[in-house]
Amino acid sequence: PPPSPPPPAPPPSPPSPPSPPLPPPCFVTGTVESFEDEAWAAGSSGWVQVTEPEDDRDWYRDSGSTGSSSTGPEGAYSGNSYIYTEASGAFDKDFILETCGAVPLHSVLDFQYHAYGSNMGTFEVRTQVEGNDTWTPVFQISGDQGNQWHAGHVCLGGDPGEVGLVRLAMRTGASFRSDFALDDVSLDASGGCRAPPPPPRAEPFPPPPPSSPPPSPSPPTPPPAPPSPPSPPTPPALPENNYFFGALENDALTVATFCNVIHIQEAPPPSLPPPSPPPSPPPSLPPSPPPSPPPPSRPPSPPPSPPPPGPPPSPPPSLPPSP
Repeated sequence: PPPSPPPPAPPPSPPSPPSPPLPPPCFVTGTVESFEDEAWAAGSSGWVQVTEPEDDRDWYRDSGSTGSSSTGPEGAYSGNSYIYTEASGAFDKDFILETCGAVPLHSVLDFQYHAYGSNMGTFEVRTQVEGNDTWTPVFQISGDQGNQWHAGHVCLGGDPGEVGLVRLAMRTGASFRSDFALDDVSLDASGGCRAPPPPPRAEPFPPPPPSSPPPSPSPPTPPPAPPSPPSPPTPPALPENNYFFGALENDALTVATFCNVIHIQEAPPPSLPPPSPPPSPPPSLPPSPPPSPPPPSRPPSPPPSPPPPGPPPSPPPSLPPSP
Protein backbone atom coordinates (compact mmCIF):
# COMPACT_ATOMS: atom_id res chain seq x y z
CA PRO A 1 0.00 0.00 0.00
CA PRO A 2 1.11 3.54 -0.52
CA PRO A 3 2.99 5.15 2.51
CA SER A 4 0.97 7.32 4.85
CA PRO A 5 1.81 11.03 4.81
CA PRO A 6 3.86 12.43 7.78
CA PRO A 7 1.94 14.16 10.57
CA PRO A 8 1.82 17.94 10.37
CA ALA A 9 4.45 19.91 12.36
CA PRO A 10 3.27 21.65 15.56
CA PRO A 11 2.87 25.39 15.33
CA PRO A 12 5.84 27.42 16.63
CA SER A 13 5.60 28.64 20.25
CA PRO A 14 5.30 32.37 20.74
CA PRO A 15 8.52 34.16 21.83
CA SER A 16 8.98 34.75 25.58
CA PRO A 17 8.67 38.33 26.75
CA PRO A 18 11.99 40.07 27.52
CA SER A 19 13.06 40.10 31.20
CA PRO A 20 12.93 43.48 32.88
CA PRO A 21 16.31 45.22 33.25
CA LEU A 22 18.11 44.85 36.62
CA PRO A 23 18.13 47.96 38.75
CA PRO A 24 21.51 49.66 38.79
CA PRO A 25 23.58 48.86 41.88
CA CYS A 26 23.58 51.52 44.58
CA PHE A 27 27.32 51.16 45.07
CA VAL A 28 29.59 51.79 42.12
CA THR A 29 33.03 50.26 42.53
CA GLY A 30 36.10 52.01 41.21
CA THR A 31 34.93 55.52 42.09
CA VAL A 32 36.39 57.73 44.81
CA GLU A 33 33.96 59.29 47.28
CA SER A 34 35.28 62.60 48.64
CA PHE A 35 31.96 63.63 50.30
CA GLU A 36 31.61 66.88 48.38
CA ASP A 37 27.85 66.28 47.81
CA GLU A 38 25.61 67.36 50.67
CA ALA A 39 23.32 64.38 49.93
CA TRP A 40 26.09 61.84 50.46
CA ALA A 41 24.29 60.21 53.41
CA ALA A 42 21.15 59.64 51.28
CA GLY A 43 22.95 57.00 49.21
CA SER A 44 24.62 59.05 46.47
CA SER A 45 28.02 58.11 47.90
CA GLY A 46 27.19 54.40 48.20
CA TRP A 47 27.39 54.65 52.03
CA VAL A 48 24.44 54.98 54.40
CA GLN A 49 24.14 55.61 58.13
CA VAL A 50 23.29 52.58 60.24
CA THR A 51 20.37 53.15 62.60
CA GLU A 52 19.89 52.18 66.20
CA PRO A 53 20.23 49.94 68.15
CA GLU A 54 23.54 49.10 66.42
CA ASP A 55 24.51 52.73 65.93
CA ASP A 56 24.55 55.52 68.51
CA ARG A 57 25.47 58.62 66.48
CA ASP A 58 25.69 59.73 62.85
CA TRP A 59 28.78 60.81 60.96
CA TYR A 60 29.02 64.51 60.19
CA ARG A 61 30.20 66.21 57.03
CA ASP A 62 32.48 69.19 57.59
CA SER A 63 35.17 71.43 56.08
CA GLY A 64 37.97 73.13 57.97
CA SER A 65 38.55 72.10 61.58
CA THR A 66 36.05 70.24 63.76
CA GLY A 67 35.89 73.02 66.38
CA SER A 68 37.47 70.98 69.18
CA SER A 69 41.03 71.70 70.28
CA SER A 70 43.79 69.11 69.94
CA THR A 71 41.68 66.67 67.93
CA GLY A 72 40.38 66.23 64.39
CA PRO A 73 41.87 67.54 61.13
CA GLU A 74 42.35 71.16 60.09
CA GLY A 75 40.82 70.47 56.67
CA ALA A 76 39.97 67.82 54.09
CA TYR A 77 42.55 65.53 52.57
CA SER A 78 41.33 66.53 49.10
CA GLY A 79 38.67 68.95 48.00
CA ASN A 80 36.77 70.87 50.67
CA SER A 81 34.82 68.28 52.65
CA TYR A 82 35.28 65.17 54.77
CA ILE A 83 33.20 63.19 57.28
CA TYR A 84 34.05 62.72 60.96
CA THR A 85 32.76 61.55 64.35
CA GLU A 86 31.92 64.43 66.69
CA ALA A 87 32.98 63.16 70.12
CA SER A 88 31.83 66.16 72.20
CA GLY A 89 29.03 64.82 74.38
CA ALA A 90 29.35 61.41 72.68
CA PHE A 91 31.91 59.52 74.72
CA ASP A 92 32.28 55.78 74.07
CA LYS A 93 29.66 55.86 71.30
CA ASP A 94 29.42 53.93 68.00
CA PHE A 95 29.37 55.70 64.61
CA ILE A 96 28.72 53.19 61.77
CA LEU A 97 28.55 53.55 57.97
CA GLU A 98 27.52 50.66 55.68
CA THR A 99 27.46 50.03 51.95
CA CYS A 100 24.00 50.60 50.51
CA GLY A 101 24.00 47.07 49.06
CA ALA A 102 26.11 43.98 48.47
CA VAL A 103 29.51 44.58 46.93
CA PRO A 104 32.22 42.18 45.71
CA LEU A 105 34.28 41.10 48.71
CA HIS A 106 37.20 40.02 46.55
CA SER A 107 38.14 43.69 46.51
CA VAL A 108 40.43 46.34 47.97
CA LEU A 109 39.16 49.23 50.06
CA ASP A 110 41.27 52.42 50.00
CA PHE A 111 40.69 55.50 52.13
CA GLN A 112 42.38 58.37 53.97
CA TYR A 113 41.90 58.61 57.74
CA HIS A 114 42.80 61.16 60.44
CA ALA A 115 43.05 59.88 64.04
CA TYR A 116 44.38 62.74 66.17
CA GLY A 117 43.43 63.09 69.85
CA SER A 118 44.69 61.98 73.24
CA ASN A 119 41.52 59.91 73.84
CA MET A 120 41.14 58.50 70.34
CA GLY A 121 39.03 55.37 70.26
CA THR A 122 39.01 52.40 67.83
CA PHE A 123 38.19 52.31 64.11
CA GLU A 124 37.39 49.07 62.27
CA VAL A 125 36.55 47.86 58.76
CA ARG A 126 34.13 44.89 58.93
CA THR A 127 32.68 42.55 56.30
CA GLN A 128 29.63 40.29 56.23
CA VAL A 129 29.24 37.58 53.58
CA GLU A 130 25.78 37.54 52.00
CA GLY A 131 23.58 35.04 53.82
CA ASN A 132 25.69 35.18 56.99
CA ASP A 133 24.93 37.25 60.08
CA THR A 134 28.54 37.43 61.35
CA TRP A 135 30.62 40.58 60.97
CA THR A 136 34.36 39.97 60.57
CA PRO A 137 36.92 42.76 61.34
CA VAL A 138 39.52 42.99 58.56
CA PHE A 139 41.24 46.24 59.66
CA GLN A 140 41.63 48.04 63.01
CA ILE A 141 43.52 51.02 64.46
CA SER A 142 43.39 52.40 68.01
CA GLY A 143 44.76 55.44 69.81
CA ASP A 144 46.32 58.69 68.71
CA GLN A 145 48.00 58.46 65.28
CA GLY A 146 49.25 62.06 65.10
CA ASN A 147 47.92 65.24 63.54
CA GLN A 148 48.11 64.11 59.91
CA TRP A 149 46.23 62.11 57.27
CA HIS A 150 47.15 58.44 56.77
CA ALA A 151 46.44 56.07 53.87
CA GLY A 152 44.33 52.97 54.60
CA HIS A 153 44.66 49.99 52.24
CA VAL A 154 42.52 46.96 53.16
CA CYS A 155 42.11 43.66 51.35
CA LEU A 156 38.58 42.54 52.20
CA GLY A 157 39.60 38.89 51.92
CA GLY A 158 36.61 37.46 50.09
CA ASP A 159 36.74 34.67 47.51
CA PRO A 160 36.23 35.46 43.81
CA GLY A 161 32.52 35.90 43.15
CA GLU A 162 31.70 36.35 46.86
CA VAL A 163 29.56 39.36 47.74
CA GLY A 164 28.45 40.98 50.98
CA LEU A 165 28.28 44.18 53.00
CA VAL A 166 31.10 46.41 54.29
CA ARG A 167 31.00 48.62 57.38
CA LEU A 168 33.16 51.54 58.58
CA ALA A 169 32.73 51.52 62.37
CA MET A 170 34.22 54.02 64.83
CA ARG A 171 33.85 53.91 68.63
CA THR A 172 34.90 57.14 70.32
CA GLY A 173 37.04 57.41 73.42
CA ALA A 174 36.38 58.69 76.93
CA SER A 175 36.64 62.44 76.16
CA PHE A 176 35.94 64.98 73.44
CA ARG A 177 39.46 64.53 72.00
CA SER A 178 38.28 61.65 69.81
CA ASP A 179 37.23 63.29 66.52
CA PHE A 180 38.01 60.72 63.79
CA ALA A 181 37.78 61.68 60.08
CA LEU A 182 37.56 59.90 56.69
CA ASP A 183 38.08 61.12 53.11
CA ASP A 184 38.57 59.73 49.58
CA VAL A 185 36.95 56.30 50.14
CA SER A 186 36.96 53.87 47.18
CA LEU A 187 36.36 50.17 46.54
CA ASP A 188 38.28 48.51 43.70
CA ALA A 189 37.00 45.11 42.53
CA SER A 190 38.86 45.00 39.23
CA GLY A 191 41.92 43.04 40.25
CA GLY A 192 41.12 41.50 43.60
CA CYS A 193 43.52 41.82 46.50
CA ARG A 194 46.80 43.49 45.70
CA ALA A 195 49.73 44.94 47.57
CA PRO A 196 49.75 48.68 48.24
CA PRO A 197 51.84 50.70 45.80
CA PRO A 198 55.37 51.28 47.09
CA PRO A 199 56.36 54.85 47.94
CA PRO A 200 58.20 56.67 45.16
CA ARG A 201 61.92 56.60 45.37
CA ALA A 202 64.65 58.51 43.65
CA GLU A 203 65.98 56.99 40.46
CA PRO A 204 69.57 55.81 40.75
CA PHE A 205 72.20 57.60 38.77
CA PRO A 206 72.92 55.90 35.40
CA PRO A 207 76.23 54.07 35.28
CA PRO A 208 79.03 55.97 33.58
CA PRO A 209 79.76 55.04 29.93
CA PRO A 210 82.42 52.37 29.50
CA SER A 211 85.85 53.81 29.06
CA SER A 212 89.17 52.30 28.14
CA PRO A 213 89.97 49.15 30.10
CA PRO A 214 91.57 49.93 33.39
CA PRO A 215 95.33 49.57 33.43
CA SER A 216 96.65 46.39 34.88
CA PRO A 217 97.99 46.89 38.34
CA SER A 218 101.72 47.35 38.50
CA PRO A 219 103.68 44.73 40.44
CA PRO A 220 104.33 45.65 44.00
CA THR A 221 107.50 47.59 44.63
CA PRO A 222 110.07 45.41 46.41
CA PRO A 223 111.10 46.67 49.79
CA PRO A 224 114.32 48.70 49.82
CA ALA A 225 117.50 46.81 50.56
CA PRO A 226 118.97 47.40 54.00
CA PRO A 227 121.74 50.01 53.98
CA SER A 228 125.25 48.64 53.86
CA PRO A 229 127.33 49.25 56.98
CA PRO A 230 129.53 52.32 56.70
CA SER A 231 133.15 51.68 55.85
CA PRO A 232 135.58 52.47 58.66
CA PRO A 233 137.17 55.90 58.36
CA THR A 234 140.61 56.07 56.93
CA PRO A 235 143.06 56.89 59.72
CA PRO A 236 144.96 60.11 59.19
CA ALA A 237 148.58 59.96 58.26
CA LEU A 238 150.68 59.83 61.34
CA PRO A 239 153.31 62.54 61.70
CA GLU A 240 156.90 61.59 62.03
CA ASN A 241 158.64 61.26 65.41
CA ASN A 242 155.41 60.06 67.16
CA TYR A 243 156.24 58.02 70.20
CA PHE A 244 154.90 54.45 70.18
CA PHE A 245 153.38 53.32 73.45
CA GLY A 246 151.89 49.99 72.65
CA ALA A 247 150.47 47.79 69.93
CA LEU A 248 148.10 44.86 69.84
CA GLU A 249 147.82 42.69 66.78
CA ASN A 250 145.28 40.03 65.86
CA ASP A 251 144.05 38.33 62.68
CA ALA A 252 141.98 41.31 61.46
CA LEU A 253 142.86 44.52 63.24
CA THR A 254 145.85 46.40 64.59
CA VAL A 255 145.17 48.60 67.54
CA ALA A 256 147.87 51.18 68.15
CA THR A 257 148.01 54.05 70.58
CA PHE A 258 149.87 57.12 69.52
CA CYS A 259 149.84 60.18 71.72
CA ASN A 260 146.67 59.11 73.59
CA VAL A 261 144.72 58.68 70.27
CA ILE A 262 143.30 55.30 69.26
CA HIS A 263 143.39 54.48 65.54
CA ILE A 264 141.68 51.38 64.14
CA GLN A 265 142.75 50.24 60.71
CA GLU A 266 142.72 47.05 58.77
CA ALA A 267 145.84 45.04 59.37
CA PRO A 268 147.70 43.45 56.49
CA PRO A 269 147.66 39.71 56.46
CA PRO A 270 150.26 38.44 58.91
CA SER A 271 153.50 37.18 57.41
CA LEU A 272 154.89 33.86 58.47
CA PRO A 273 157.75 34.19 61.00
CA PRO A 274 161.15 32.84 59.91
CA PRO A 275 162.04 29.42 61.22
CA SER A 276 163.61 29.59 64.63
CA PRO A 277 167.13 28.12 65.08
CA PRO A 278 167.50 24.94 67.09
CA PRO A 279 167.84 25.55 70.79
CA SER A 280 171.42 25.76 72.04
CA PRO A 281 172.49 23.49 74.92
CA PRO A 282 172.42 25.18 78.31
CA PRO A 283 175.89 26.43 79.44
CA SER A 284 177.71 24.37 82.05
CA LEU A 285 177.80 25.93 85.52
CA PRO A 286 180.76 25.60 87.98
CA PRO A 287 180.10 23.46 91.06
CA SER A 288 178.77 25.40 94.04
CA PRO A 289 181.13 25.69 97.13
CA PRO A 290 180.24 23.69 100.24
CA PRO A 291 178.22 25.55 102.88
CA SER A 292 180.17 27.34 105.62
CA PRO A 293 179.78 26.04 109.24
CA PRO A 294 177.49 28.03 111.54
CA PRO A 295 179.08 30.49 113.96
CA PRO A 296 179.61 29.35 117.59
CA SER A 297 176.67 29.97 119.95
CA ARG A 298 177.02 32.69 122.59
CA PRO A 299 176.77 31.86 126.37
CA PRO A 300 173.55 32.81 128.09
CA SER A 301 173.56 36.14 129.92
CA PRO A 302 173.24 36.08 133.79
CA PRO A 303 169.87 37.02 135.29
CA PRO A 304 169.48 40.63 136.45
CA SER A 305 170.16 41.42 140.15
CA PRO A 306 167.23 42.51 142.39
CA PRO A 307 166.97 46.24 143.26
CA PRO A 308 168.31 47.39 146.73
CA PRO A 309 165.67 47.84 149.47
CA GLY A 310 164.38 51.38 150.09
CA PRO A 311 164.29 53.27 153.44
CA PRO A 312 161.42 52.48 155.85
CA PRO A 313 158.40 54.76 155.72
CA SER A 314 158.32 57.64 158.24
CA PRO A 315 155.49 57.62 160.83
CA PRO A 316 152.68 60.14 160.38
CA PRO A 317 153.02 63.39 162.38
CA SER A 318 151.16 63.54 165.69
CA LEU A 319 148.40 66.11 165.97
CA PRO A 320 147.96 68.27 169.18
CA PRO A 321 144.90 67.44 171.23
CA SER A 322 141.84 69.47 170.51
CA PRO A 323 140.91 71.99 173.31
